[in-house]
Amino acid sequence: MIKRILLISTIMILFIPRIVPAYERAGNVVSVMGNAFVERQTLEIKAEKRFELLEEDNVRTEHDSRIKMLFRDDSILTLGPKSRLIIKQYLYSPESKRAESIYELIDGKLRAVVGNATFRITTPTAFSAARGTMYIVWYDAVKEMTGIAVLEGEVEAGNINPEIKGSVVVHRGEVVYIFKNMPPSLPVPFEKGDKSEAGSASIDTLMDDIPDIRLPGKKILTFKYPEWLHGAKPQIDQRPEVSTKIYMHLNFP
Repeated sequence: MIKRILLISTIMILFIPRIVPAYERAGNVVSVMGNAFVERQTLEIKAEKRFELLEEDNVRTEHDSRIKMLFRDDSILTLGPKSRLIIKQYLYSPESKRAESIYELIDGKLRAVVGNATFRITTPTAFSAARGTMYIVWYDAVKEMTGIAVLEGEVEAGNINPEIKGSVVVHRGEVVYIFKNMPPSLPVPFEKGDKSEAGSASIDTLMDDIPDIRLPGKKILTFKYPEWLHGAKPQIDQRPEVSTKIYMHLNFP
């Protein structure tokens, strides 16, 4: 009798339908330039306009490519060339039309226009938290450094390592750098100018072909890094002073 019960139980277990986790719909692809792909579990899907994005999707772009994504809370993320982003968490409330979202930038460059959301972007060295703002995040895997430049509003930023205490608030027109296992640098202003600076580093690829924040004419961003960014990683006492300037150039035809 016991054997018969065990046999019946085993058969019933075998016929129980497998439960596949239902991931939250996060948003859609608005546009793609070049080649972009969405890695979903064991699948790799070429991204196209109107493609539906889900929580836990891994989005990557190839050389000279970028992808623009619109999320349900009206946030817009533009991923630059040779970049990789994971939609780590996306919780959306249809009643309030608000979201709690976490994105992980593994490599490359990202521009975020934050909508009605509690919004967080992490990288291998840093976190940034914002609401109703516009900013750029990029990660340099060679230097193990994250840069955060704020275009509108303000962003809280700090090291992703919980043992590294302290965070800073980066305001409009300021940029901050965060290295592995180091506290964030002091936020410093970037300035508009019309002269090229020797030794400058460009993040202009995120500002081209993005009509929703385009100024009249073509916009190109160029940041002049502090001297300590060109050499070895800084010690804590080598962080730049508040008066350090970082130049942003806008070239108009």
